[in-house]
Amino acid sequence: MSDAPHPDRPEILRNWARSKSFAPATIERPASLDELRAAIGRAAADGARVKVFGAGHSWSDAHRTDGCAIVLDRLRGVTVDVAARRASAQGGARLNEVNRALTAAGLALENLGSISEQTLAGAIATGTHGSGVRFGIMATQVVAMTLVTADGEARDLRAESAPELFAAARVGFGAFGVVAGVTVACERAFDLAERTTVLPFGEAFGAATLATVARNDHAQFFWLPHTDEALLIERNRVATALPRPSPPGPPAVRRGENAAFGALLALGDAIPGAIPTLNRLARGAVYKSGARVDRSDLVLNTPLPPRYVESEYAIPIERTAEAMGALRALIEREGLRLNFPIGVRFTRGDELWMSPAYGRASCFIGLMQAGGGERVERAFAAFEALMKGYGGRPHWGKIFHATPAEVRAMYPETYERFAALLARTDPTGVFRTPFVDRLFPVP
Repeated sequence: MSDAPHPDRPEILRNWARSKSFAPATIERPASLDELRAAIGRAAADGARVKVFGAGHSWSDAHRTDGCAIVLDRLRGVTVDVAARRASAQGGARLNEVNRALTAAGLALENLGSISEQTLAGAIATGTHGSGVRFGIMATQVVAMTLVTADGEARDLRAESAPELFAAARVGFGAFGVVAGVTVACERAFDLAERTTVLPFGEAFGAATLATVARNDHAQFFWLPHTDEALLIERNRVATALPRPSPPGPPAVRRGENAAFGALLALGDAIPGAIPTLNRLARGAVYKSGARVDRSDLVLNTPLPPRYVESEYAIPIERTAEAMGALRALIEREGLRLNFPIGVRFTRGDELWMSPAYGRASCFIGLMQAGGGERVERAFAAFEALMKGYGGRPHWGKIFHATPAEVRAMYPETYERFAALLARTDPTGVFRTPFVDRLFPVP
């Protein structure tokens, strides 16, 4: 998203939530791989730092640069190889565009996050994930990447030909270069049966939590703070999807309820003391039992809710119930006023160097809030401190304040390897944006 340039001011790029904005010195919009390579070459010759700005669905500064911003909106092609069950997307392709192409070819991705408006390349780079302990984060579906590095070379990355760089760059937040293309593994299109159940908080996050997660292909929870219930969403593959009732939409953000929910959010942000009462009024929209069967991407993806900001941390999965109980106690003890459902999702572990799920099955706890100011900042600070105490690692596209020392401790096996590879791949610092410098400061 951007504000149109004006003769007297530079073009401003803004994220979807309108919580971040910046004015890069230059903006390049290449329409081919050669134009992309040339744009990086010009920036490198001028000593400018380069970063891709995608669909703007990050709440962190991962997409920011004061130098050259590259917008890939003219590189959004998607091709599908049905026989090989592969889909290749250019760097600017949105996930919903990939989904449409796969549907037309009778294929699907094995797992998806909640929304599909972001670019596939950006979702992969920041560690975006869905839910399902048998599935990894989205970057684990990548089988090849085209990476344009600081020297202008377009490199084909695969596990067999460049194992280190492939392990690092898939969740690399653009630190190694511009991802010009991504190839992901697919499978035959499938349907999901979804069931939503309202549970008491203690039952949702108790002794049976991990068993519930394990028995489902995809399971996740939503808890609206200041209420005593949580919503369990169970999704499983089915052989047939007939009949197909009209889907009711996702919890809390059904299309017909967005306006009313947004009004409650705005009122709560203006009058924080009223949030517990407003949440109890809104829980009927959040906690709805029901069932449906539909195409996998239509079940896994949900419509965009009212604008919000989010911090999310991945903790060891076995600490899920303990951490959620502690989070509820923290909210009550500190008098925090939280106006948005908290999402609880799960993934298997992986071997991607800076993946939040590196080396362990993980529970991702997402604290979402509408509004801003001291109320939200205080809530996020308390949430982050709690999650770090449970061995949490941040989602790179969301709000976090981890220091380099903390990040090194989170990734004792891979942090130094990532930093060394970064120095070799980009010795002149073309892609060393403030975000990269913050995580991997130059000695």
